[in-house]
Amino acid sequence: MTLKAAGGRLRFRPRAAVPPELLERAREHKAALLRLLAPAVAPIGKAWPPPGPAWPGLDKLAGLPRAVAELARERPGWSAKAWCRRLIQLAERCESVAPARAAELRAAAATIGGCQAGPQEDCTALHCLAHTSKGR
Repeated sequence: MTLKAAGGRLRFRPRAAVPPELLERAREHKAALLRLLAPAVAPIGKAWPPPGPAWPGLDKLAGLPRAVAELARERPGWSAKAWCRRLIQLAERCESVAPARAAELRAAAATIGGCQAGPQEDCTALHCLAHTSKGR
């Protein structure tokens, strides 16, 4: 004998094999049985969020200045959206110390696209200072 949920109803198969006392108990506990028989997975739209920005392809990186292309390339362990936000945060921190580097960071973020600056993170701006000490 099998029990399945069909919409808001319980379905026994074969129905003739269900003893009356079991049928009565199933009616008493219908809501709990329906919850137990509900699918364990979320609908596809909820299981996977809509895609964010994608990493730029080699064709898109090829025409960029080397520093911008290097900043915009795919980073293992980062989503494109998270890296884009990080680039924007670094650019904001670098602006007063290294405006040219801030411009590169913003250009890389624009190349990835689809991100906005998120909440500010604590940053020592070492990324910016390293480039100013190299004469950039």
